[in-house]
Amino acid sequence: MTTTVPEPIDETILTRMLRFGLRTGADRVEFQPGRRPWVDGMGGPRELRHRQLTGEDTGVVVDYFLGNGLVSSRLRGAASGGASSLPLLVEWKGEALLDARITSVPGGLRVCVDLVRPLPPAQRKALEQEL
Repeated sequence: MTTTVPEPIDETILTRMLRFGLRTGADRVEFQPGRRPWVDGMGGPRELRHRQLTGEDTGVVVDYFLGNGLVSSRLRGAASGGASSLPLLVEWKGEALLDARITSVPGGLRVCVDLVRPLPPAQRKALEQEL
């Protein structure tokens, strides 16, 4: 009997999962080896319809945030000590700010992505007037 190793997720599948979380009102999307990806918020945690992730899959998620993250000019050329607290933020203009936290777990890396939506225009205007 042969076993097939699944291809790791790609950026298209990853962004589809993150956008699903945004569309359904989720606050967070999590990726962990040995589990299906899941979203949390607005009705409690729910697994996404996808296979269990591997360590290679979560590595792809980490690579996405490292490759697309916002890095301040102050930290861009800093020594490794300055980069140790580097926030992994990705901005989807007009859609959301994606804030990733990465921790080590058995089998690879766990990535928790907080989905921060922009304020509605009326609420943003009211806040600006208070300043």
